[in-house]
Amino acid sequence: MFRKITILTAVALLLAAVAAAGTIAPGETRQAVGTISAVEPAAGAVVVEAPVEAGMLTVGVTMDKGASISRKGAAIGLGDLKVGEKVTLTYTRQGDRLVGLEIRAR
Repeated sequence: MFRKITILTAVALLLAAVAAAGTIAPGETRQAVGTISAVEPAAGAVVVEAPVEAGMLTVGVTMDKGASISRKGAAIGLGDLKVGEKVTLTYTRQGDRLVGLEIRAR
């Protein structure tokens, strides 16, 4: 039951983030430096909260299959990331969704 709620929460956050991130053009690449607020390895999804001038930016992505995920230079899996961990997320927009290209955890 808990896992189902976690997946539904991650999906809802991803949808909200895509709606809020309407200013990124398809193919444009951006970075978000912030804290992981949700991670769902089974869905390949991660949500990062990044401070910006106007407050907080929520970026929810589905990770690209070839995405690089590392911590202090060493390769790790998406499941190794933890909520509250500081990261740099590089992402792009493909159609109506945001896709993670790289995550560097500190």
